[in-house]
Amino acid sequence: MVQITCKNLSLGYEGKTVTQNINFSVNCGDYLCIVGENGSGKTTLSKLIMGLYKPQFGSLLVNGIPQSEIQNTSYLHYFSIAIQDFERYAIPLSDNIIISDITNPTQDLDEFFTMCDLTDVKERLGGYDAMLGIEFGDADLSGGEWQRVALARAMYKNADIIVLDEPTSAIDPLLEFDLLNQFLNMAKNRTCIVISHRIGLCKKADKIVVMHNGKIVEQGTHDFLIQRQGKYSELWNAQSKWYK
Repeated sequence: MVQITCKNLSLGYEGKTVTQNINFSVNCGDYLCIVGENGSGKTTLSKLIMGLYKPQFGSLLVNGIPQSEIQNTSYLHYFSIAIQDFERYAIPLSDNIIISDITNPTQDLDEFFTMCDLTDVKERLGGYDAMLGIEFGDADLSGGEWQRVALARAMYKNADIIVLDEPTSAIDPLLEFDLLNQFLNMAKNRTCIVISHRIGLCKKADKIVVMHNGKIVEQGTHDFLIQRQGKYSELWNAQSKWYK
């Protein structure tokens, strides 16, 4: 299991500060939400956590050890990722899931297809072996269906930490809420980091980090942040109508 601690992480380029003085920790098995408006620095922060970006200042500690002292390939094994700009592979439907962990192809795919609401897609296409790839004249999926495939792919890899960066933005907020609820039920005992401008699932988070202009402006639980009547409360009140 992995604990990650960010200490004064800062990153900028071309004279622009993207993140500044980021301080928080993610404990083993936590469910963390990083929220904020578009351009607030959420995705940059997630890439710093995953080691894809190197901070200009500050440090990232992994179980108390500086991430800079860990071989990058070893560090990346801790993570499974579903991002907004995911890949659409022109290979069979099942392989689009298994490709995240080809060393473990024996897992039961049915539970992942059920969790991500893909069973009807599988049946419509004729089974797991259906070839995908419109450029070759094979079957294609809608944007929302592809996003569910990307989510199942992230879950399939038996990683300690799952990072979801706006992976369901093409899905209706209520459907997204139900889908990510199922995801969290399956991801128990694994650390989950969800980055989103939608905040419907924040009620269940162990910790919420609120980003604004590259800085953490608030962090805490849903109830704590609602009582503060700050940025999080503003976002929640603006979006609550989606979940009624």
